[in-house]
Amino acid sequence: MPSTMTYNSLVSDIENYTERTDTTFVNQIPRFIMMGEWRIATDLKGLGYLQVEQSSFTAGNPIVQKPSFWRESVSFSYNTGSAIVPLLPRTYEYARNYWPQVTGTAPPRFYSELDWNTWFITPTPDQNYSFEVLSYVRVQPLDSSSQTSWLTINAPQLLLYACMLEAELFLKNYEKAASYEMQYKNALSSLNREDLRRPKDRSAIVLNEP
Repeated sequence: MPSTMTYNSLVSDIENYTERTDTTFVNQIPRFIMMGEWRIATDLKGLGYLQVEQSSFTAGNPIVQKPSFWRESVSFSYNTGSAIVPLLPRTYEYARNYWPQVTGTAPPRFYSELDWNTWFITPTPDQNYSFEVLSYVRVQPLDSSSQTSWLTINAPQLLLYACMLEAELFLKNYEKAASYEMQYKNALSSLNREDLRRPKDRSAIVLNEP
C-alpha cells in the first residue's frame, strides 16, 4: 500500500530533513505546520479549498454566519421554491445605502462582507429561504488528533515545502529557505495549472447588474 502523509509523518520528515531533534526546535514544529497551512490557504485557490454551505435565512435577520475557516466568498444563491436566485456581491456601504431600513423585508438581491465571520444580506430576507454559498476555506488544520487533510492526501509535496520553508527561516538558514521557497512555488504553480484546466464559468454572478 502506498505511503500517505500524516501529521506524525510530517513532523518526522521535518526533523529528518533538518537533522534537528533538540527540544527547542521540536517544540516549534506544530507552529511550522500551522504557518505552512496558512501560507497555502492564502496562495492556493482550487477545488480542494472550495466548500459548499447549505442553510436557511432567518426572516427579518440580515446577518448570516460564515463557515469555519472561511477565506473568500465565491457565489451565493437562494431557493424561492420555484427558482434559484443568485445574490450579487456588493460592498457593505452599497448594501446599507440600497436598503437603509434594515427592519423592512423583501426578497434578497445582494450580499456583502460584514466582517470576517458574517455576511450582510440586502434586502433583509422576508422568508426563511434555503440558501447555498460557495466559499474558499482553509482546510481542517492538522494536529495529533487530526492526522490527515486534503493537503496530506492531494498535495503532500506542497505542504512539506511550505513547512520546511518556515523551519529553515526559523533556523536562519536563508539559503535553504530560498531553495524550499522555489520548490514551494513550483509545486503551487503545478496545482494552480491543474485547476485552470478545469471548466468553470461564474461570470454571470459577477456581470449581472441591478
